[in-house]
Amino acid sequence: MVVRSAPLIRGNALVNIRSFVQERHGSMGLDRLAASLDAKTAMTLTTARFGEWYPAHMQTDVLVAYDRMFAAGDLASIHGIGAHQCARDLASPLGWLFRLFSPTRLTQHMDVVWRRFHTSGYWTSDSEGDFVTAGLHEWTGGSLAACSVLHGYLAHLSKELARNPVELRHTRCAFRGAALCEFRLGVPVDSLATLPFGDVESMEIPLVGRELVQLDSRKAIIDAIISLLRSQAIGADAILSLPTQDDDQALSVCATIGRPRPQYDHHWVLEGRGRIVGRIDVHIEGPERGDARLRAIGELVPWFAMALASVDRGNADDRVTMDDRVKAAAQRWLLTERQQEVLSLLVQGRSNRQISLALACAEGTIEVHVKALFKKASVSGRTELTAKVAAMVPSRAYEPA
Repeated sequence: MVVRSAPLIRGNALVNIRSFVQERHGSMGLDRLAASLDAKTAMTLTTARFGEWYPAHMQTDVLVAYDRMFAAGDLASIHGIGAHQCARDLASPLGWLFRLFSPTRLTQHMDVVWRRFHTSGYWTSDSEGDFVTAGLHEWTGGSLAACSVLHGYLAHLSKELARNPVELRHTRCAFRGAALCEFRLGVPVDSLATLPFGDVESMEIPLVGRELVQLDSRKAIIDAIISLLRSQAIGADAILSLPTQDDDQALSVCATIGRPRPQYDHHWVLEGRGRIVGRIDVHIEGPERGDARLRAIGELVPWFAMALASVDRGNADDRVTMDDRVKAAAQRWLLTERQQEVLSLLVQGRSNRQISLALACAEGTIEVHVKALFKKASVSGRTELTAKVAAMVPSRAYEPA
């Protein structure tokens, strides 16, 4: 059975709209806005949480209602909500996601970031002279209002990254008749700055690790590891080695970070799912803060290994999908067809209530299935279960192409 549902968005979009309204118009303003919405959307707006998934149309409904109530009704005010959301995300644990990539890599991996928060649409990007063009295709969960928020979000992010004033233009819009939504940045990506990690002692390793293991692209994971080792917080001279295409046991140098060294003083083997998935060799110049940097690398190593082990080592990023991993989990844990359906929706971040609606059954029944999944997977919660599924490698991933 294939479960099909309307496009969804992560709750951070609604949480940040709620925050924006409260800051601009107070609690009474939020109450007025909620009162203008249908009962289900109003409840969602006032109770939305970051980790949950919600129907994408609710974002549009709230934005349009806000613009009519507090502005001119032409959606011009919505751009500021996008900037507000970006500022809040950068100051929250989500900020670590953007710090994992340099501006060049972030442009190349926009689709990886997008999939963390939307179930429809995909990105492509291209550099041409002094311009960077990014296109969002097949965004079925979008609208003119949602697109205005996205424009505001990307404009604020570009402003935070730019060393000089920069303008981001929305050159084509799918909701005005174009084939896609296109954004053009009139500055070379390489002239943008990297968001700083701060001091190594202030690094929140679990938060960084959580962002790493949720990346579903091998190339994005490798780029993120390189970025972390090169960052101001760690600043190590290092070599990252990964298994070769033809031999799981043979490692070859994937990247040299910092200054090449004839000898490296510290070594970590990255192991995941019963096999070696990489190796890191490190040299840190000078004793000051060296111990803290080495300790940070040591704490990150298990996350590096978990992230690399969760993706197919040799093929395209999209070859092993989350659906493939759910199927692998179902085979390993001997799940029933219904348990597999529940697991497929659970790993998308959906609540028991949302799963019950999607599968047209009682919420109590879903609770029983979720408890059974916890028992079969030997986990104590949804986060641990999702991480365990994300680390599954389908048997076909080991087969020669």
